[in-house]
Amino acid sequence: MFAEQQNHEPSEQATSPESGTGATRYTRGSLTTALKTDTRSAHEDVEEGNRVNQILAGKRDPVRPGQLARGELSADAYATRQEQYREVYIAALKAQYGFERALEETLDSSPFGTIVYQAIQHSPPKQKASDLIAADLKALGHEPPEELMPLPDYGSIPEALGALYVRMGSRMGGMIIAKNAAVSLGIDDSSGAHYYGMYGANTLKEFTAFLKALDTYTDAPEDIDAAVRSANNTFRAVGIWQQHVYEQELPEVVAKLRPSLLRRGLNALGRWFIQD
Repeated sequence: MFAEQQNHEPSEQATSPESGTGATRYTRGSLTTALKTDTRSAHEDVEEGNRVNQILAGKRDPVRPGQLARGELSADAYATRQEQYREVYIAALKAQYGFERALEETLDSSPFGTIVYQAIQHSPPKQKASDLIAADLKALGHEPPEELMPLPDYGSIPEALGALYVRMGSRMGGMIIAKNAAVSLGIDDSSGAHYYGMYGANTLKEFTAFLKALDTYTDAPEDIDAAVRSANNTFRAVGIWQQHVYEQELPEVVAKLRPSLLRRGLNALGRWFIQD
C-alpha cells in the first residue's frame, strides 16, 4: 500500500510544467514537489483502483470489533470478513516481498545503488525489509514467494530516486495497514505486522529526511523529469505486480471484487487520458 502523502508539504516553491516546447515539462524547482504532484494519478490507480487494496486499507469490508458489539454484523459474517482480511493481508505481504527483494537486489546491494545513495548523502536501509516480511509470513504460517517483481530499468540516478520515492511512500501507507492489522487480526510487530510498522513512531521522520535528501541532490529540470517518469513507471509496475499476486493468492476474492466490463472500460479510458 502506498501513502496518501498529504501531511508533508515541502517549503520550496512547486515546479510547474513548461509552457513552451523545451526539453522537459519542468522549470527549475523542487524535485519532491514534482514527484508528489505528478505521480498522483499513477499512485491513486494503485491505491484506489485495486479493490483488494481497499480491503487492506479498511475502506471496503472493514473488520472492527465494534461491529459485533453494535449488532452491525452477525458473528458468522464477522468471522467471514476477518478471514478475508487475513487472506488479503498475507497476499499483500507476498506482493511487497517481491517488490522489496527486487529493489534490494537492484539498488540497495548493488554498486549502482551505492552511487545512488552517495549522491543524495543518505544511507541505505539498515535492515532488509524482505527479512521483516519473511518473518511476518512465518509468524502467520506462510513462506515468502520465490518470484520477484519485474522492475522498470533504472539507468540513471534520478530514475533510481523515482523508484526509491515509491518505496518510501509505501512506508507511510504501512502505518495504516499495521493499525488495521492490529484491530482486525489482533497482531503486532511480534506476530506478523513488523514490516508494515517497521519505523513505528519515526516513520514520518524517516520519510521527511529522505525527501530532504532528494531535494538537496538536484533541482535540474531534466533530472526532475527523469525521476517523475521513473516513479510513475514504478507505480504502474507495482499495480500490475500486485494484481498478478492477488490473482494467484486470492482468486475467489479477486473474482468477487472484479468490476463490471463497463467500469473496466471507463477506468481504462481514464488512465489513457492521464498518461504522461
